Amino acid sequence: MSPDMSVEDHGDGAVRGLLDSAFAGAEPPMRDLASGSIARGDAARRRNRRWAACGAVLSVLAVIGTFTAVTGATPARHRNPTPVTPATSSEPVYAPPSGPLGFGPGPASIDKMQDLKNRLPAALQPLLPAGIAFGQVGMHDDTVFINRMSGVLSGPSGSNLAAMWVGRAPAEDTAIRKFACQEGGTCETRIADGGTIYLDEHVYTAADQLRHIGVAVDALKPGTEKTVVSRSLSMLFVPADRTQYAFEFQIETAIAPIRYADRAPADVEPGIPWPPPVPEIPVSDPSGLLMSNDDLVAMLSRPGLHGLEYLLDYRTAIAPAAKAQVAAAGDRIAAAAGAALPPGVKAGIDSSETLPRLYLTGPTGTDQLNWTAFVLDAADRQREYGTCEAGDSCTRRTVPGGTLMINETYPNSDSATSSDTPLVDSYVFLPDDLSKPVLTMTLSSEPLSYRPGQPGQPVTATGAMPTLSRAPYAPLQVSRDQFLTAVENGQALTAITTTESLLAALQ
Repeated sequence: MSPDMSVEDHGDGAVRGLLDSAFAGAEPPMRDLASGSIARGDAARRRNRRWAACGAVLSVLAVIGTFTAVTGATPARHRNPTPVTPATSSEPVYAPPSGPLGFGPGPASIDKMQDLKNRLPAALQPLLPAGIAFGQVGMHDDTVFINRMSGVLSGPSGSNLAAMWVGRAPAEDTAIRKFACQEGGTCETRIADGGTIYLDEHVYTAADQLRHIGVAVDALKPGTEKTVVSRSLSMLFVPADRTQYAFEFQIETAIAPIRYADRAPADVEPGIPWPPPVPEIPVSDPSGLLMSNDDLVAMLSRPGLHGLEYLLDYRTAIAPAAKAQVAAAGDRIAAAAGAALPPGVKAGIDSSETLPRLYLTGPTGTDQLNWTAFVLDAADRQREYGTCEAGDSCTRRTVPGGTLMINETYPNSDSATSSDTPLVDSYVFLPDDLSKPVLTMTLSSEPLSYRPGQPGQPVTATGAMPTLSRAPYAPLQVSRDQFLTAVENGQALTAITTTESLLAALQ
């Protein structure tokens, strides 16, 4: 599973651009706090952060390797390479999109994602070989497909995961090769009519896959190290005219399961479950990939390609039906959350970001909201919530049916007037009955000047993270006692589970 990172549209330092974009999805510090360990309560994931951290570091380093073989010309050509095409009997006129377009996956609003879910299968299907169907569209964010619109290819012997994007390639060929050709791949280069095609195939043994994500090979069952467990193939078309769309299409599949040793190696740190929590490809096909190099290249000359590219461009118009769907989901979320909120406070979603975020508006300002419900066993509960961490503004108190824990974080401000209200309050209700879920609410106060729902500039357009204004922060919209009241009357649990389900449908 070769990781793909983006190259900055304007930069002359390819590796720097790759590393910058690898972290393009990172939240500003304030939002990091709002989605921290107390808010999520994901004990298993935190216990295993060592595995994920190793994989992330190696994924970035793997971008540096380049193996290239030029094989000559191919008759394939990019059928409609210009962003605006003349009208024909089979192809409509597309209005030119405005705004910068970077190289690599770009930011997409929730409205755009919903539009792609609705229209991407019909746009892609005519470009695929006979007998292969495409569906189950969503945003995949893992070590292989980072912020790419993806879906499942279904064929006679199994399924592949497919991901795609359009962008504007940088002028430097070296930067493009570092993106297109990952370490250990075949990296075949074809010169096509209108540009260059990079094809990169990877075959991973069980040992390869574990090394790639930083897990020791001795975790495997002896004798299975050389078992082929997955394959991937990517095609990147880079036009000679860099004002036109670059287009990438990538597929991957699991071929066989990874078989782990019966017992954990002696050096595995305590608390790590066995087998280890290694991410797995969610689709499989024992026969391998459903499309060949030639199948991918053939997509470039088929009618309808430009329509697909135009749809994938995050700047292009969104169908009214998609906007209506997101608005209706927002209304349902507001209604579901309302019963657990104090009078005058309303929940909504910020649909300008790739992932939907809950926020609260009330009499004194705006908060970001993170809340969740989950069941913990006794050991996890003691490990995660046994004590308040040193240095935190943390308090505990006994309440009917359990314990309420409050963790406050105060902001720094570059304003002349500093806020004396917490930037983040995390409320955690720990029930005495361990069969009942732990309930959490984390409120992250926004600066008084913040207005949700306003799209920001894409990171690839500027090459830098947007500046977060640190003005005085508004008082939080829900107090600890108001949260406790919603817990005691059962409204908090219902609101949390319902809104989580509605948010998941938008992702």
